[in-house]
Amino acid sequence: MKKKLFTAVLAFSAAALIGISLPLGITGRGWSPTCAFAATKKSGKKPKPGKKDSVKIDQLNWSVSEGVVDGVEMMTFEYDNKSSFDIAQFTIQFEPKGELTDEQKLLFTDVFDEEEAAHDYSTLKMTADSQRIVEKRESVDSVPCITHGDYVANAQQNQYDLMEPSVATIAYLGGDGKIYLEYYSFKSKTYTTSSKGGVKAYDWPTKALAKSLPKPDCPIVYTSLDEKDCLSFVAFGIDCDGYDKYIKACKKKGYKDIEYSYDSSFCAKDKKGRELMIGYSDRDQRMDVSVSVD
Repeated sequence: MKKKLFTAVLAFSAAALIGISLPLGITGRGWSPTCAFAATKKSGKKPKPGKKDSVKIDQLNWSVSEGVVDGVEMMTFEYDNKSSFDIAQFTIQFEPKGELTDEQKLLFTDVFDEEEAAHDYSTLKMTADSQRIVEKRESVDSVPCITHGDYVANAQQNQYDLMEPSVATIAYLGGDGKIYLEYYSFKSKTYTTSSKGGVKAYDWPTKALAKSLPKPDCPIVYTSLDEKDCLSFVAFGIDCDGYDKYIKACKKKGYKDIEYSYDSSFCAKDKKGRELMIGYSDRDQRMDVSVSVD
């Protein structure tokens, strides 16, 4: 039960913050490797959050190019935030430019089951997904791009060359304590929104078990489970120092029977038998937390 719970927490996507399913919710990091959009001119007046185009696609100066992540060569995604809002998540989904030839299909054998006689190439996608909070006038780079079929794999240049952007999904902080979501279609060049009123950015659990934990010092907390005997949440906008401080605060709360403690994970129990498990991603500045009672 505990292992299943923690695995589910680690698989969480920032998409859940606004109650929407983004392409795949992958953890980790446009049209051509040299693609870059110029930021729109400043109007002098900050746009209101919740409009279908509060953040415009040309305000997120993005590109995809070959790079190296953790010693592995792959296609990587980067962008500069020239909008008026802090971006919570920016995802671009790519699709094949047209019907693939038999020779081109061979480039995607790493994401399809070799035992299947016929592959469904209509499911073939590529995703660039940054879940790191990027503040106004800040940027992020070295975000892995992923190819999806029956499986997922790191995207390569020869695969990317056959793709074009389809839909962008943008989740942003409105400056009013809420998160908003909008979509941009590259084909129709139109915007839509699914969260006019926004949703609460800091959603701290309310059950008694939450009192055994300190509150993270960050802009976004999403609670995925809040029960009497177990809870789980994800905190976004946590740097390495913030992670270390949170571990120390948890120890002060009584979680001193330590099973393990690393730069990216922590597990400990308190005297009441409650088990705390924490996973941390420096790349996404994201902390996944769960507590359960034996």
